[in-house]
Amino acid sequence: MTYVMPFVARRMITFKLEVTNSWNFIYWIVVGGVTIQETDPGFTYIGSWSNHPGGWAESQVALSTAEFTFDSSLTFELHSDLQTFGGTGKVYLDNVFQQNVDYNGTDTDVIMFSYP
Repeated sequence: MTYVMPFVARRMITFKLEVTNSWNFIYWIVVGGVTIQETDPGFTYIGSWSNHPGGWAESQVALSTAEFTFDSSLTFELHSDLQTFGGTGKVYLDNVFQQNVDYNGTDTDVIMFSYP
């Protein structure tokens, strides 16, 4: 007897970070346990973003966005450092608001957002 695995469609989710004010940062993300740097071609940056030579992407221009699409069956984490001049942003999944993020502070390697 041959067993055929049923087809399971994978659902893709698009993460979006939208700058609200002042500086927002993307140091790296972790998808399904794999670390992905901010320079990965899977990121789409819209608006005004700069890649900092220290290893992060940054923007202080309101409504600039950074997007990354991933498989919904995987975990997702947005990592960043906090800065005393850090601003705020909004996180969306498939254009549905999830939460505000605040980059103001002095901590390092902070998980700013996680899914699920």
